[in-house]
Amino acid sequence: MARLIFIHLHQGRLYFSGYNPSPPRTRLFSWAEGEALPTSHSFTTNKSGTTDNPHNLISMSDKLFFSALNRSSESGVGEYTKIFSFDFDSNQLLQRVNTSGSQTISDAPVLCASYNNKLFFIARNSSGGRKLYSFADSTDTLTQVSNTRSNNSENDLVEQCQVLGDQLYFRATNSSGAVKLYAYNDTTLELKEISNTSEDSSLSDNPDHLMLYENQLYFSAQNSGGITKLYRFDGEKIFLASDTSGSALTSDDPAPKFGFNGQVYFYALNPEGARKLFALNNQTGAVHQVSNTGKDQGLDDFPNSNYGYFAAYNEKIYFWARNHVNVNKLFVYDPITHQLAQAANTRQDNSLEDSTVQDSGIFPGGHGGQMLIVNDQLYFKSKNAQGGTKLFALCDEELGC
Repeated sequence: MARLIFIHLHQGRLYFSGYNPSPPRTRLFSWAEGEALPTSHSFTTNKSGTTDNPHNLISMSDKLFFSALNRSSESGVGEYTKIFSFDFDSNQLLQRVNTSGSQTISDAPVLCASYNNKLFFIARNSSGGRKLYSFADSTDTLTQVSNTRSNNSENDLVEQCQVLGDQLYFRATNSSGAVKLYAYNDTTLELKEISNTSEDSSLSDNPDHLMLYENQLYFSAQNSGGITKLYRFDGEKIFLASDTSGSALTSDDPAPKFGFNGQVYFYALNPEGARKLFALNNQTGAVHQVSNTGKDQGLDDFPNSNYGYFAAYNEKIYFWARNHVNVNKLFVYDPITHQLAQAANTRQDNSLEDSTVQDSGIFPGGHGGQMLIVNDQLYFKSKNAQGGTKLFALCDEELGC
C-alpha cells in the first residue's frame, strides 16, 4: 500500500503523492473506498527506476496540477522539476509549464493558489530569479505577475498566497530589500504594495502567518519600533488587532492559525513571555487567552509559532500542545463552556511525546500533528505505547460513534 504524503479529494476519489516501500518510487496515486489497492497515474520521468516526486497538489476546473520531475532527454538522463496537470476525466497527464525556458533546468515551482480560473505559483524564470506566475489552463497562457525587486534576475521571495475577494495577497521583497504585503488584481492586472506597518518603505514589515477568515486577512507584522503584533486587513485598511504581551514595547510574536464560529485562534506571547493560544472575536475585537495546558503562565504551551494543527470537530477545537510535563499531547477546547482538557494519550504515558513536529506526515504538509475528519471521526497520526507511529481515530462520546 502506498504511503500518503499530499492529499486531494475529488468526486469520491482520494488523489495523493505516495510511494510503495519496495521499490520506493514516488508517483501520483488515487484510491476510492472499496478498492483493494490504489491506482498509479503519474510517470512524469518515464523511467521505471526514477521517482516522479509529485507534490504541491492543487485542483482547478477538471484537472489536478502538481509539480514533479520531468524527463529531460530521450536518453532519460537528468530530471528537473516542472508543473504537470492530470485530467480527472481523461486521465491524461501533461507537462504544462516551463518558466526557466529549458527542460534541463528546474523551474522549482511552488503552487500557491487557484484564483480567477488561473493557477498561481512561484517559479524560476530564464534569468534565474524566482517570481510569481499565473497560468490560464483554458488558453495555455503563462504570465509573469511579479517583479517586486525591479530586477528579473533577483528573487522576489514571494510567499504565503491568499485570495480575498478579487485580490491575491502575498508577502514579497521590494526594490529596497524590505519585505512587505502585496495585493494583485488579476482583472485590472494591478500589483501594489499595501503594507507599511514599519512606516518606512526601506524597512521590512515582515508580514507573516497570513490567514483568511470571514473576509478579513490576519497576519503578524513589525511596527516602526520593530515590535511584532497581530494585524487585521479588511480589504481597505490595516488595523492593529491585539496586544497580548500587554506592552506596546514588547513583541507578541503572534501566529494566526485557525478560524471557527466567529473566533480567530492564534498563538502569541502573554505578559509573562510564554506562548499560549488566544482567541480573537472577529466582530468585537475582544481577545482572551484559551490555553494553559502547561499549567503555568510562565511556560510555553507550544514548541514554536510555526507548529500547530487544528480541527473543528463536534463544535469543539482540537489542537496539539505541551502538557504539564512539557510533552506534546492532543487537547480539546469547548468555545461555549471554555472547558479545556487533554483529549488523547496514545503513548499511554503522560511523560512521553505522542506526536512531534519532526514526524513525517500522512496528511498534506507532512507533519504528524495534522488531523482529518471522516465519517464523524477525527483521524490523526500519533505514537502508540511501544513508540510506533500509527493512525488513530477519535470519536466524541456525544456523537455516540
